[in-house]
Amino acid sequence: MILVDAAIAHSYLTVYTYFLQYWSTITVPAVKSVMKKVLILYGIEKIVERSAKFFETQTLTPEALKLVYQQRENLFAELRPEALTLVEAFDYDDNILMSAIGTSDGKPYENLIDWAKRYNTLNRNEERSQVISAIKQAKS
Repeated sequence: MILVDAAIAHSYLTVYTYFLQYWSTITVPAVKSVMKKVLILYGIEKIVERSAKFFETQTLTPEALKLVYQQRENLFAELRPEALTLVEAFDYDDNILMSAIGTSDGKPYENLIDWAKRYNTLNRNEERSQVISAIKQAKS
């Protein structure tokens, strides 16, 4: 088990190191600022994922882990305004993502409602009435 933990830690470190090297090459200040937050969030997420190990080995105290969780929440709040831009930066086609939230037309909420109406079978009138009828029969 120790070798598995070491391999996992090594892979996290490798990804973090390459990410840090890439980050150091960014020249646009606004992009560099956002990517720094993403880099820190990546590191924090890996600590959170393995928090039991950090606690078990007494590498981090409960108070320190609490600070890690607080910092993660702070980063989520800071990155929230950039979330759509970060997703759009990957330039995946909306149909590949199959996500109404990540659409490039700038109308995520309108698309979410439209997709729910069009694709969710529970939102279709004929099927909805059948479900309601079945529920009423089950109640009686």
